[in-house]
Amino acid sequence: MGCTSSTYDGDVQYGFHDINNDGAWEDDFDQVPKEQYTDDPESSNLKHYTVDFRTSSRLIDHRPNRPEVPPGQMWTDEEFTLPIAIKEYAKQRLDWKRPHEIVRNPVLFADGTSRFDIKQRSFGTCWFLSMMANLGDKPDLCRKVINEDSYTPKTDGICHCRLWKFGEWEDVYMDDYLPVFAGTRQLYGALSGTDTNEMWVSLLEKSLARLHGSYNVVSDEGGYPSDAYLTLTGGVAEKVSFDYDDPDPDQLFRRLRNALHTGALVTCAVPPEFDGEIGLVGGHAYSLTGAYMVTKRDGEKVPLVRIRNPHGTNEWQGKWSDKSNEWGDVSDGNLIRRNKNDGEFWISLEDFLHYFAQTTICSLTPDFDIDGKSDGLNHVLRIFGEWRGGVGQGGTLRDRVRNPRFAFTVPIEGVTDEGYVPVVVQIIQKAHHLDYDAIRCDLYKVTRGSERSRMFYVAKMRDTEAKDCYYPRLQCVFRYRVKPGRYIVIPSTYQSGVNKEFLLRVFSSCPVYYCRRVPRQKPIMPLSRY
Repeated sequence: MGCTSSTYDGDVQYGFHDINNDGAWEDDFDQVPKEQYTDDPESSNLKHYTVDFRTSSRLIDHRPNRPEVPPGQMWTDEEFTLPIAIKEYAKQRLDWKRPHEIVRNPVLFADGTSRFDIKQRSFGTCWFLSMMANLGDKPDLCRKVINEDSYTPKTDGICHCRLWKFGEWEDVYMDDYLPVFAGTRQLYGALSGTDTNEMWVSLLEKSLARLHGSYNVVSDEGGYPSDAYLTLTGGVAEKVSFDYDDPDPDQLFRRLRNALHTGALVTCAVPPEFDGEIGLVGGHAYSLTGAYMVTKRDGEKVPLVRIRNPHGTNEWQGKWSDKSNEWGDVSDGNLIRRNKNDGEFWISLEDFLHYFAQTTICSLTPDFDIDGKSDGLNHVLRIFGEWRGGVGQGGTLRDRVRNPRFAFTVPIEGVTDEGYVPVVVQIIQKAHHLDYDAIRCDLYKVTRGSERSRMFYVAKMRDTEAKDCYYPRLQCVFRYRVKPGRYIVIPSTYQSGVNKEFLLRVFSSCPVYYCRRVPRQKPIMPLSRY
């Protein structure tokens, strides 16, 4: 797990101008057909429309073909040999072996998948394995990444996984060699904690390394569980920092419980300063697998959360741990208590907020009102764009509106009973693992002007959480309550001179239309907050 510091850049309150000309944009599109959203082939619940404004690249079908192997032979991936996969393999005294050389009867899955299959070993991939454990409890999601057709032991030596990267599912083909300690059959990387013959855990960890170029890239510096969720599902992940966000304990518990009930995947992390504290591992990511309210015999209610260490061992030893005395004071403890050294344990919400630093809550579509429940934002406008290091592009207030700008229309069809349309904007940067620029998005309502006018006058929308920061992350999310009208979204980087591609995903309860790029030479005049 890496640190997640943010760079603050506060917005200035402009003087208020009472301008009400929301319909000016309509004349530009009265003869233009609306975009047709189509079903997402990877999700039965989503409809999307894609526009690509990049000049350097376009969406193309670059899927690799399955390697051809002569009959009776097993494939070796010459582009991912042991010296490439693990730079210090000689120093660590490591070797490659195929599954049938490690165990007698290798299988991809022994008995389906579960979170207890995941057991971390020598690679620092807890950020990935903690999310992968959650995926193991979601067979439908897991099958999209790795399934019965992905690999057959003792045949051609090919394993095929599918991982999400920058807007597209990528086919990852690799051979089935796995790192072991030289002269042994002992696996160096992650393995199944439930059956020694089961190989899906080891192979999926290798597919992550193959996608990024080596085990070193994904292990040496750690990573973020939110990145793992994006890689495994293409969904929306949000981190809650207990120090920075200072969540209300009751609201956080409800959000966690609702999120888990509706199928969200949740992780959490212990900061380095608590390494070895009451059984915890510092600088380490865990899965969060349950939330339950127990009632003590005196009537006191205690909120608990269930945590799992991807090591499959090393559990919390404090209150409400497997063998603690607190369980004797509740009548329903035996319903949820699992007294077994399997890495999973219960902890009170109070201790959770003290010893853990953050939690990451992940779902396929955004949770707009942060209550842990899906809000039906099933229409997705995908905008591919790029920063090209232009003069004046950056994160200052003056430069922010000079970044790439994209306009779209929010129709009246999506208005809720409360009188607004819920919109969530997610920005994803195209970057190598952890090589992240500090990024953000801003949304402006067009208050005067149209596509044919000399300039746009706009009012800055305040996101519902009042985020005024740049985030050095692969992706971040912003929520808005908007009224029907024309809007301009502006992604920006804190540093100027950045050359990088990005993907914006605009989630809404109804389609948004008429997405256009605002020409760089067209002035945008921010007037006030809306």
